Amino acid sequence: LLLELLPDVPAENRAALGKSIIHNHADAGFVSDHAALLAEAMTLLNKPDLAWVFDTGMAEVPISASIAELGGQSITGIIDRLILSNDTIIAIDYKSNHLTPSNPADTPLGLVRQMAAYRDALVQIYPTHRIKTAILWTKTGAFTELDDEMLDNALAQLS
Repeated sequence: LLLELLPDVPAENRAALGKSIIHNHADAGFVSDHAALLAEAMTLLNKPDLAWVFDTGMAEVPISASIAELGGQSITGIIDRLILSNDTIIAIDYKSNHLTPSNPADTPLGLVRQMAAYRDALVQIYPTHRIKTAILWTKTGAFTELDDEMLDNALAQLS
């Protein structure tokens, strides 16, 4: 929620609003360290190499589609960040795993399948665009782009 709402807030107001969001959220009691959660979000928002992620695009974009590679099965999901340009779409999902892969090949298969389904749904919406997918690991700030071959293989294993 912090990464959804805070990018549109002036930098000098983010920490105060972030504290308020955490404190007033229905699940606040399940978070053991509010300060650490806010610090994690603020670190990501302040990383110069991630500015392009938060400066553009849309947050929390719902998507649904029938995926041919899954036998026409329908999928639904919410893309954490969707960045659109004239010829490219980038779908980014945030993951808070404590252990993050050191390279894309070590990304958990379930996450790769999720991103493959998002990619295939986006291809139906934007057939003339190049679709890219990536995971932003919130604990480390690592950014993992998943290539088409990896995504194709993940779905092929299901069918």
